[in-house]
Amino acid sequence: MTFARAAGRLCAVLAVGLVSSTLVAATNVDPSQSVPQQSPATSAKAAAGGMYGAVGGSAVREDDVGIVDPASDRGYKNWNHGNSVCSVYANSAGMGSYCSSGSGLSNPRPLVERFPNWANFENCRFEDPPEGVHVPTNPEPMEKKWQLRTCLTAINWFTWDGGDHRRIIMDLVLVDVDMDTTYPETPLSKFLWDTMQTEYPVPMLRVQPKTYPVVGQRAYFTFNWLNTKTRKPEQQGPYSNSPNGGPYVMHHNGDITMRARATKMTIDPQIKGVEPFECTISTLGYDRSAGPDPEEQPSDCYHIFERSSAAAPEISTAEHELKGSDEVFRMEIDITWRVTYGGQGDRNRLGDYHMRLYQDLPVLDVEAINEPPPDLDLG
Repeated sequence: MTFARAAGRLCAVLAVGLVSSTLVAATNVDPSQSVPQQSPATSAKAAAGGMYGAVGGSAVREDDVGIVDPASDRGYKNWNHGNSVCSVYANSAGMGSYCSSGSGLSNPRPLVERFPNWANFENCRFEDPPEGVHVPTNPEPMEKKWQLRTCLTAINWFTWDGGDHRRIIMDLVLVDVDMDTTYPETPLSKFLWDTMQTEYPVPMLRVQPKTYPVVGQRAYFTFNWLNTKTRKPEQQGPYSNSPNGGPYVMHHNGDITMRARATKMTIDPQIKGVEPFECTISTLGYDRSAGPDPEEQPSDCYHIFERSSAAAPEISTAEHELKGSDEVFRMEIDITWRVTYGGQGDRNRLGDYHMRLYQDLPVLDVEAINEPPPDLDLG
């Protein structure tokens, strides 16, 4: 695939439909596994190369660290703390806690009973792309604008909080310049967006040293770790001074503190004959003052593509959810989050949880470096 074709690819995919999982109509909805219609309008178009989804997955079940409900992927534990009983919980998207003078989490009523208008829930929010997120050239700047779209999907309306298989989808989309992106807040939307209370930061993949990988050259994978609510880098703990944020987040409730730290990352290019590879979390990044060889770079998170993504229809093993997206490789990124909780001077392990997301990635032919489009920085 050449640079010119990649640029054309970005524009071509803009003309196709949305991610299929966000387009389930509100009529004839199965409350156990579906999401109502797209919000606030169905005119947004998904872009190639955008990180679009599946912030979710399954818990790493460990019998000696809290309880994992057999019917879900949630780990939770009722914990006596002072004069209160606190329920601490986590899943593949985030963590939270409730404290009361009662017995902790019991069995509250499901969403369909508490919110009669659940089928009218608008599951997507739109906003300007945050700093640090690469935005492709706008092919129609007078008529379109780029927006960061964040959607809640796979909601189980028969659970009290939307279920543990619900996912957050984030992607860059082109919308009409006059599109009203005001999100209609309701009691249901406030509850669903805030239920987990603290969500793990979402990694937006960036390739170094080129904007896109080139066949036969090392492509290092770096990340912007974004807070799903503020869309800004998550800068906490050891990453408080990192401009790109980092895989660490804390949740506070009174004097209770929960911590989530990424302990493992595995990337599967989903290409025939190519095995998944593990990246060392502590060394992620790219030193632009050094050469691209592994002995000169701190990170071991790189891959050398043997063929361009023009061959994706033939060699990709991914299930493509975007029409027209068959000439990109779909990276599957699996992150293990370790969640702990405790009071002052106390830390207990709740469990390990998988976050799984995907990144569409064009890979260019070697000769393509001689014809870059204007929006690409070749380093």
